[in-house]
Amino acid sequence: MTAFDVVAGGSLTNRRVWAEIDGGADGVSLDAGGALWCATRHGAARLAQGGQVLQRIELDRPAFSVSLGGENGTTLFMVANEWNGPENIGKGPRTGLVYFTEVEVPAS
Repeated sequence: MTAFDVVAGGSLTNRRVWAEIDGGADGVSLDAGGALWCATRHGAARLAQGGQVLQRIELDRPAFSVSLGGENGTTLFMVANEWNGPENIGKGPRTGLVYFTEVEVPAS
């Protein structure tokens, strides 16, 4: 994950590594505690700056997007789908699901 400072006018400066994530991550959502929820190959993970895993949510398929929302901003929505490689996109049964759970720290 890469972080930047946003300066007047919306320009980005001070590019830096926020966290290195083993195996990569997709679709992120920032919470009020300054941590990121990331979609992973196994579900979702909440990461602190530097990459420490604060919490994991295991799913039965890879997640590709996460978002904090709901009435209090504490519902974590996770969009997941079985992955059979790029050559199989659009082939076979549709396996996408939206999972959700309540978390302690709300959206920022």
